[in-house]
Amino acid sequence: MNALVKIATLFLLWALCLAATPLPNEIELSKLDGTMVKLSLNSRFTAFAFLSARCPCSKSHEEKLSKLCARFSNRGIRCIGIHSNANEPLSEAAKYFGTANLSFPVLHDPGSRFANLLGALKTPHVFILNSTRDVIFSGGVDDARDAKIAEKEILETAFNQIANGQLPEPALVKTLGCFIARP
Repeated sequence: MNALVKIATLFLLWALCLAATPLPNEIELSKLDGTMVKLSLNSRFTAFAFLSARCPCSKSHEEKLSKLCARFSNRGIRCIGIHSNANEPLSEAAKYFGTANLSFPVLHDPGSRFANLLGALKTPHVFILNSTRDVIFSGGVDDARDAKIAEKEILETAFNQIANGQLPEPALVKTLGCFIARP
Protein backbone atom coordinates (compact mmCIF):
# COMPACT_ATOMS: atom_id res chain seq x y z
CA MET A 1 0.00 0.00 0.00
CA ASN A 2 1.53 3.34 -0.97
CA ALA A 3 1.82 6.26 1.43
CA LEU A 4 -1.06 8.25 -0.11
CA VAL A 5 -3.49 5.34 0.28
CA LYS A 6 -2.36 4.87 3.90
CA ILE A 7 -2.93 8.54 4.66
CA ALA A 8 -6.36 8.52 2.99
CA THR A 9 -7.32 5.40 4.96
CA LEU A 10 -6.24 7.02 8.23
CA PHE A 11 -8.29 10.15 7.43
CA LEU A 12 -11.33 8.00 6.67
CA LEU A 13 -10.99 6.06 9.94
CA TRP A 14 -10.51 9.32 11.82
CA ALA A 15 -13.63 10.81 10.21
CA LEU A 16 -15.67 7.70 11.08
CA CYS A 17 -14.58 7.92 14.71
CA LEU A 18 -15.52 11.60 14.82
CA ALA A 19 -18.92 10.86 13.32
CA ALA A 20 -19.70 8.70 16.36
CA THR A 21 -19.00 11.63 18.72
CA PRO A 22 -22.23 13.40 19.73
CA LEU A 23 -22.29 17.07 18.78
CA PRO A 24 -22.81 19.66 21.53
CA ASN A 25 -25.85 21.97 21.67
CA GLU A 26 -23.66 24.90 20.71
CA ILE A 27 -20.17 25.62 19.45
CA GLU A 28 -17.87 28.56 19.96
CA LEU A 29 -16.55 30.16 16.79
CA SER A 30 -15.45 33.68 15.98
CA LYS A 31 -16.66 36.32 13.63
CA LEU A 32 -14.09 37.38 11.07
CA ASP A 33 -13.25 40.37 13.28
CA GLY A 34 -12.09 37.94 15.99
CA THR A 35 -15.12 38.39 18.28
CA MET A 36 -16.09 35.04 19.79
CA VAL A 37 -19.71 33.88 19.37
CA LYS A 38 -21.68 30.89 20.56
CA LEU A 39 -23.66 29.26 17.79
CA SER A 40 -26.63 27.01 18.54
CA LEU A 41 -26.70 23.75 16.62
CA ASN A 42 -30.41 23.19 17.33
CA SER A 43 -31.85 24.94 14.25
CA ARG A 44 -34.28 22.97 12.12
CA PHE A 45 -31.65 22.43 9.39
CA THR A 46 -28.21 24.03 9.18
CA ALA A 47 -25.80 23.64 6.27
CA PHE A 48 -22.21 24.28 7.29
CA ALA A 49 -19.98 24.94 4.28
CA PHE A 50 -16.26 24.74 4.96
CA LEU A 51 -14.62 27.34 2.72
CA SER A 52 -11.17 28.67 1.91
CA ALA A 53 -9.87 32.08 0.95
CA ARG A 54 -7.22 30.43 -1.26
CA CYS A 55 -8.60 27.17 -2.65
CA PRO A 56 -9.64 27.50 -6.34
CA CYS A 57 -12.29 24.78 -5.92
CA SER A 58 -13.83 26.56 -2.93
CA LYS A 59 -13.80 29.89 -4.75
CA SER A 60 -15.43 28.45 -7.87
CA HIS A 61 -18.39 27.20 -5.81
CA GLU A 62 -19.09 30.37 -3.82
CA GLU A 63 -21.59 31.91 -6.24
CA LYS A 64 -23.53 28.66 -6.63
CA LEU A 65 -23.52 28.06 -2.88
CA SER A 66 -24.61 31.63 -2.17
CA LYS A 67 -27.54 31.41 -4.60
CA LEU A 68 -28.64 28.04 -3.19
CA CYS A 69 -28.50 29.30 0.38
CA ALA A 70 -30.48 32.44 -0.51
CA ARG A 71 -33.09 30.38 -2.36
CA PHE A 72 -33.60 27.91 0.48
CA SER A 73 -33.28 30.29 3.45
CA ASN A 74 -37.06 30.76 3.55
CA ARG A 75 -37.60 26.99 3.32
CA GLY A 76 -36.07 26.18 6.71
CA ILE A 77 -32.40 25.74 5.78
CA ARG A 78 -29.87 28.03 7.47
CA CYS A 79 -26.42 28.30 5.86
CA ILE A 80 -23.17 29.22 7.57
CA GLY A 81 -19.72 29.33 6.06
CA ILE A 82 -16.85 28.04 8.16
CA HIS A 83 -13.21 29.03 7.71
CA SER A 84 -10.91 26.47 9.38
CA ASN A 85 -7.64 26.68 7.47
CA ALA A 86 -4.67 27.20 9.78
CA ASN A 87 -2.49 28.31 6.85
CA GLU A 88 -4.83 31.23 6.05
CA PRO A 89 -4.51 33.96 8.69
CA LEU A 90 -7.74 35.37 10.07
CA SER A 91 -6.88 38.78 8.58
CA GLU A 92 -6.63 37.21 5.09
CA ALA A 93 -9.93 35.37 5.54
CA ALA A 94 -11.63 38.53 6.85
CA LYS A 95 -10.44 40.54 3.86
CA TYR A 96 -11.41 37.86 1.35
CA PHE A 97 -14.82 36.89 2.74
CA GLY A 98 -15.61 40.52 3.57
CA THR A 99 -15.73 41.21 -0.16
CA ALA A 100 -17.09 37.83 -1.35
CA ASN A 101 -20.73 39.03 -1.30
CA LEU A 102 -22.12 35.76 0.08
CA SER A 103 -25.75 35.40 1.17
CA PHE A 104 -24.68 33.81 4.47
CA PRO A 105 -22.20 34.62 7.23
CA VAL A 106 -18.72 33.10 7.37
CA LEU A 107 -17.34 32.30 10.80
CA HIS A 108 -13.79 31.40 11.79
CA ASP A 109 -13.02 28.06 13.43
CA PRO A 110 -9.99 28.67 15.68
CA GLY A 111 -7.78 25.60 15.90
CA SER A 112 -10.03 23.76 13.40
CA ARG A 113 -12.01 22.37 16.35
CA PHE A 114 -15.36 22.34 14.54
CA ALA A 115 -13.79 20.91 11.38
CA ASN A 116 -12.30 18.15 13.54
CA LEU A 117 -15.60 17.52 15.31
CA LEU A 118 -17.48 17.05 12.02
CA GLY A 119 -14.60 15.40 10.17
CA ALA A 120 -14.40 18.08 7.47
CA LEU A 121 -11.56 17.28 5.09
CA LYS A 122 -11.70 19.67 2.15
CA THR A 123 -13.05 22.97 0.88
CA PRO A 124 -15.80 23.16 -0.05
CA HIS A 125 -17.20 20.45 2.23
CA VAL A 126 -20.83 20.81 3.30
CA PHE A 127 -22.49 19.19 6.31
CA ILE A 128 -26.23 19.47 6.92
CA LEU A 129 -27.38 18.97 10.50
CA ASN A 130 -30.96 18.55 11.66
CA SER A 131 -32.43 19.92 14.91
CA THR A 132 -31.17 16.96 16.93
CA ARG A 133 -27.64 17.61 15.61
CA ASP A 134 -27.52 14.53 13.41
CA VAL A 135 -25.45 14.89 10.25
CA ILE A 136 -27.94 14.09 7.50
CA PHE A 137 -25.67 15.07 4.60
CA SER A 138 -21.92 15.29 4.09
CA GLY A 139 -20.27 16.06 0.78
CA GLY A 140 -19.55 18.41 -2.04
CA VAL A 141 -21.66 21.08 -3.69
CA ASP A 142 -21.55 19.24 -7.02
CA ASP A 143 -19.48 16.66 -8.89
CA ALA A 144 -16.68 18.91 -10.17
CA ARG A 145 -13.71 20.87 -8.87
CA ASP A 146 -14.85 23.77 -11.07
CA ALA A 147 -18.52 24.65 -10.57
CA LYS A 148 -18.86 25.75 -14.20
CA ILE A 149 -18.37 22.19 -15.53
CA ALA A 150 -20.49 20.33 -12.97
CA GLU A 151 -22.95 17.75 -14.26
CA LYS A 152 -24.65 16.79 -10.97
CA GLU A 153 -26.02 19.43 -8.61
CA ILE A 154 -25.62 17.35 -5.46
CA LEU A 155 -26.29 19.97 -2.78
CA GLU A 156 -29.25 21.43 -4.66
CA THR A 157 -30.77 17.95 -4.78
CA ALA A 158 -30.20 17.52 -1.02
CA PHE A 159 -31.77 20.94 -0.29
CA ASN A 160 -34.80 20.08 -2.46
CA GLN A 161 -35.24 16.75 -0.68
CA ILE A 162 -35.10 18.44 2.74
CA ALA A 163 -37.55 21.15 1.65
CA ASN A 164 -39.91 18.36 0.52
CA GLY A 165 -39.74 16.59 3.89
CA GLN A 166 -37.28 13.88 2.85
CA LEU A 167 -33.80 12.98 4.02
CA PRO A 168 -31.04 13.63 1.48
CA GLU A 169 -30.21 10.63 -0.66
CA PRO A 170 -27.38 10.00 -1.03
CA ALA A 171 -26.38 11.25 2.41
CA LEU A 172 -22.63 10.83 1.91
CA VAL A 173 -21.04 12.20 -1.25
CA LYS A 174 -17.45 12.63 -2.38
CA THR A 175 -15.92 16.00 -1.56
CA LEU A 176 -13.57 17.62 -4.06
CA GLY A 177 -11.20 20.48 -3.34
CA CYS A 178 -8.25 21.48 -1.19
CA PHE A 179 -7.50 19.77 2.10
CA ILE A 180 -8.20 21.84 5.20
CA ALA A 181 -4.85 22.76 6.77
CA ARG A 182 -4.88 21.85 10.46
CA PRO A 183 -2.74 23.66 13.05
